[in-house]
Amino acid sequence: MQPAITSSPLYLASHVRARECGRQVVLLDLRKNRYVGVGPAVSSALSRCVHGWPSVTALAGVNVSSTVPMDIRSTIRRFESEGLLSPTSPQCALIDSTAIAIGDAQASLDFEDLSTEVEASARRVMHFLRGSALTAWKLRYQSLETIARAVSERRRRIGAHDSSPLPKSAAPTAAIRSGAIAYERLRPYLLTARERCLFDSMSMLEFLAAEGLFPHLIIGVKTAPFGAHAWVQCGPMVLNDQHARVRQFRPILVA
Repeated sequence: MQPAITSSPLYLASHVRARECGRQVVLLDLRKNRYVGVGPAVSSALSRCVHGWPSVTALAGVNVSSTVPMDIRSTIRRFESEGLLSPTSPQCALIDSTAIAIGDAQASLDFEDLSTEVEASARRVMHFLRGSALTAWKLRYQSLETIARAVSERRRRIGAHDSSPLPKSAAPTAAIRSGAIAYERLRPYLLTARERCLFDSMSMLEFLAAEGLFPHLIIGVKTAPFGAHAWVQCGPMVLNDQHARVRQFRPILVA
């Protein structure tokens, strides 16, 4: 029998999200806005002593009975010092992306859909300008933890879907289609390239929220090579990207 890795239980900190991805585990530190990759051997060991760590069964090909890496305790100490692990159970965790059945992205919004009536009114232009400015301020001065909490709390406060997602099979309403298409048509005039995916997605969220619409912000990750991407999704439909592209990423945060 192997010796216990740690004598006391450990937990993922409330501001940390973990996702198995390509036989690795990726951590997202929402306070420091950074990602940490953890290899399969260390992840296998940590899954046995850290509550909230992705199940080792999700790490295909990893032998859970293999020898514990020699540096696992130093890794634990480092993760504790960096605030990624905690000896106490989190009391006020953000919405956990693994607990939200957002469903796989199955379709993309057709921005040339002539059946959807779209009006680029002065009111919508003001919503667009305000949302873009507010997003720029938030990304400059706020952490992802603050941003994600504000998004989820706004949905709860207003009572949109009882703070739960649409059913996996639910299609976006005509209002969301119209709002997303209006945003997309205004976007080229002020926003830069799509590489700024988080800015684009948050700007769309603010624009739609001004119209009383509350889809989900999703951040996904992939490995080999590592990449992170943000998009807006309503039910199975991606509102600001192609579903074939976002399916390359595994959601690590849903807000």
